[in-house]
Amino acid sequence: MVLALAFGLSWPWWARLVAAVVATAAALLGWASLDNGLRPFPAIYGGPRPATITGMHTDGPRTLFDVRVDTARGSFESVIADRVHVDDRHRFSVGSQWEVYEFAASRTRVILTGAHDDVRRYGYDLGDVRGFTDVDGTDGYGSEIVARGFRDRLPDLHTDHPTAADRARPNWGMFVVTLAALVSVATGLPAAAFLVPWPWWAQVLSILAVGAAGVLAWMEIVGNLRPFPAIYDRPRSATVTGVETVGDGDGGSIELFAVRVEEGGVPFDSVLADYINPDQLHRFSTGTRWQVYEFADSSDRVILTEAHDDVLRDGYDLSGVRWGREFTGGTGFGSAVLARGFRARLMDKET
Repeated sequence: MVLALAFGLSWPWWARLVAAVVATAAALLGWASLDNGLRPFPAIYGGPRPATITGMHTDGPRTLFDVRVDTARGSFESVIADRVHVDDRHRFSVGSQWEVYEFAASRTRVILTGAHDDVRRYGYDLGDVRGFTDVDGTDGYGSEIVARGFRDRLPDLHTDHPTAADRARPNWGMFVVTLAALVSVATGLPAAAFLVPWPWWAQVLSILAVGAAGVLAWMEIVGNLRPFPAIYDRPRSATVTGVETVGDGDGGSIELFAVRVEEGGVPFDSVLADYINPDQLHRFSTGTRWQVYEFADSSDRVILTEAHDDVLRDGYDLSGVRWGREFTGGTGFGSAVLARGFRARLMDKET
């Protein structure tokens, strides 16, 4: 409707540009609304977790309770997503015990299980569980989130983490959003730029915008759907030589392990792509040896082989393997990179 009015009437060029932007934003918001309102919530672990109230804080008009959640591998701090009604808040005193579900992809929020359907809620503050600031639900007893359901209830294994195969699955939601944005920009801006007498610089900007959207969509497809670049299929021995600090892409930094790759070829220095969980750092002291795979087209990173699936990772820094800066994966045992697979497993280059 907005675009029809914009191009059917004699609007000035800037009004038509605004109309194209508004139409694109409306399409994305509409998709997000349908996704939020119809799709189940992100996956949880099937088993309830015991949680202890440690405090209370306010986030704007919302009052939320802080908890310490206990698991088979230790505890972590989180926030109960349920916005407890003022009449029931006295039950959530410091030290009180509750059962919660843990989301597989985020520990910033947990939710009360069905065992606490006698608690009255105002709704739910899900934080970034679905990838954006998220406040949902209405006033009432019982959990609307549990009632709607989840995309998956992952096995409550002793690892307390999704498997490598789970972590290697494509992020279809982000792919759909990127594709929708690309289609909107690719159809809206050229039409606005060339079907009406826009200034030359506005036409150039429209071309650049479409090009940028295309590049982002291509990176999303490569990053989430395509296998990783080819590796040499012969494991090589790597010795930890120290720690290398690299940027995390968000203004911070992370520490990776520098290694000297030897045996089975020409020795070279590289960096272990596997971002090791803090609980496992003691295993990677200087001088320890590990089996790694070498990428065929880049020596910037190497990855641990299947022989080290007992190592807990927090992701993978693959910078330089496909493009300048790339961090992928999540927390879990086993290699999500190996689970996704490679474009090829080549014979060792020495042979």
